[in-house]
Amino acid sequence: RGLGIDPSCIIFHGHSFGSSVATRLAAFLTSRGKAPGGLILESPFTEVLDVSMESSMSPFSYLPSSFNDIFKPLLKSKLKHKFQQVKFIKNVSSPVLFLHGEKDKIVPATMSSKLYKIRESEQTLCIESDVP
Repeated sequence: RGLGIDPSCIIFHGHSFGSSVATRLAAFLTSRGKAPGGLILESPFTEVLDVSMESSMSPFSYLPSSFNDIFKPLLKSKLKHKFQQVKFIKNVSSPVLFLHGEKDKIVPATMSSKLYKIRESEQTLCIESDVP
């Protein structure tokens, strides 16, 4: 079954929310011995909960950090799908290119940096200061 395409010839690309889907798919295929040829993550986030707490667009980001200790566990318990790239990125054996704009107001660029630090395989991190 299949199209007969060598998985190493396929490169996945995900932007923002789609980066979580691309990461999960790449991790799944890697676990099946069919790792894609590469993964491009544009403005990736660590997990949905982090974006909801840290994004400058989130009302939670304006609360004192002491409130995070109260709201974060509450939100976590209510989320059905957590989209935890932080959990799956380490299972991707393909080369990864992280792209992020330093002025991104929705997903902080620090999230790309966190994902980059988790990985131990071939990867590149590019954070542009002139790109929103």
